[in-house]
Formats: sequence, structure tokens, C-alpha cells
Amino acid sequence: MQTGYWMELAQYARRLASSPSLAARLLLRGDVSAFYANLGDDLIPFRDEGFADPEKPLWLNFGYWREARTFPDACVALVRYVAEVAELGPRDEVLDVGCGYAEQEFVWVRERDVAHVVGLDATPVHVDVARSRVAAASLERRIAVGLGDACRMPFATGGFDKVTALECAFHFQTREAFLTEAHRVLRPGGRLVLADMLPLPGVPTNTLWQRVCRRYGCIPEANMYDRLVYADKLRNSGFVDVRVESIARYVYPGISDYARLRRQGKPLSTRVELDESKFDSERWSDRGRFHSGLEDYVIASASKPR
Repeated sequence: MQTGYWMELAQYARRLASSPSLAARLLLRGDVSAFYANLGDDLIPFRDEGFADPEKPLWLNFGYWREARTFPDACVALVRYVAEVAELGPRDEVLDVGCGYAEQEFVWVRERDVAHVVGLDATPVHVDVARSRVAAASLERRIAVGLGDACRMPFATGGFDKVTALECAFHFQTREAFLTEAHRVLRPGGRLVLADMLPLPGVPTNTLWQRVCRRYGCIPEANMYDRLVYADKLRNSGFVDVRVESIARYVYPGISDYARLRRQGKPLSTRVELDESKFDSERWSDRGRFHSGLEDYVIASASKPR
């Protein structure tokens, strides 16, 4: 394990020790908004710049590194992948749950010409910054962002053509409750697409260290099941045309090397050198997930029956 990772853990320990309120929100209450507010404007811990640079990309996903070699390009590649699976188009009313700073909303409006995107997020700073960015781009008629709970969504039944959730459903209390809500708010024939992190099939994830990391990362134990169970839960929630595809080999090697370079002081735009050999193995060390046991990365898709 790399020295930078251990230094990062030491920083975590110091921050929690110096802020009992933050420690209580994370470790006792599982407050995911505290987790993301603590990250600030950067996915890599302790690289927060306090939104000082208005041009800084505010991506919070791990990216799809099959062809991309920089972090922003990999993040765009992932949201394009989700858009393709969701079949986003000009007539769509889209609900994006866990929208973060709404980076993907801008891509989908620009590249897929979606009619309207509603972003929902549980972290107030995400919502405030996203709204400011939408206003600055004069896209208020195309993009709306609001504060809310993914498992108790403030929307009418059957109001959306598509529902998406990028790297957030593993936080929900619980993912199954979200699936029920997603099914409710979709119109008949609507599609649900998630980019999500899970345990690998057949790989134990119950060490004390893994459970502590999950607790810090606000990942409920009820969400710790593999892609095979995931597919069953989608069907049990009323969905059809279920597909759960693992793309872990094109996610974790790239984000792992990127995180390592950032820990060494390299900029967000740094190029990550990845050849095909990096994608061969199904197991990698130090994948930027704080060893929480989420070793699989999937694109899950399903439809609400017509």
C-alpha cells in the first residue's frame, strides 16, 4: 500500500479528532451530506480549494477509463455511457438522483438535448453551487436542482421518462427503498440507469477495517450485496429488462492511478498512463475506495413495464 494512502488516513484521523461534531455526523449518524461537504470541490480528499477557481471541473465520479486518460475526460466518458444506456433524448424528462454539482446535467443538455433535467441531492453545498452554475449558464429552463432524500422523493408518481443515479445509490438508506421510489416516479416504459459500486460476487467484505471504512463513508451494511442479488432486487421492485454489467476493470485502475498522482501533488488535469495490461486483472490494490469492500463497479439498467 502506498505511503500517500497512509498519510491520507492520518489526515482523516486528525480531522475527526479535531472536529467531534464531524466525527459524530459520520460515524454515529451516517450523515452522507457531511461526508461530501467535507470533500468540498474535489473528489480527492484534502485537495479542496474552496471553490476558488470557477473553471475547476467539479466531477465527483470515478470515471470510465477505457479510452480516457485524464480525470475530467474519464468522468465525461462515464456520463456518456450512462446516457447511451438510458437512451437519453430530446423528449426526455430526466430525474438525476445524487446529482452532485450537476456536471452531468450540462453534458446531457449539451450533447443529448434532453428536454429537462431535475437534479436531486442530499448535500446543501452541492445544491447551492449547482444552482449558481445553472444560473450562470442561463439554463434554468432546462436544468433544476433541489435538496431531497432519494428514498422519499418529493415528486409525483409517473413524472419522469428516465431516472439516473451516478455513484450514489450505495449511500442510500437503503438502495431498495430508492428502487421502489424510482419505480414510482417513472412513467410506464421509463428507464432506470445507475452507475453503482458493490462487493464482488463471492468475495468476503466483513473485516473490521472494511466495516469501519464503510461507516466513515456512510455506506449502509444493507446495501452490501453483489451484482447477482442486485438484479434480483431490481426485478422484485417491479422492473423488467434488467441488466447489471460490471465495468470495474475500466474504472478502478484509472481512478487508482489518478488518486496516487494527486496525492503526489500532481494537478487535476494530469495524464494517467494506462495500457491494456492495467485492465487485465479483476483485482487491484488501493483503488481509491478506502478499502470499503466495494470492489465491483456496475452499470445497472431496467425498465418500468408499460
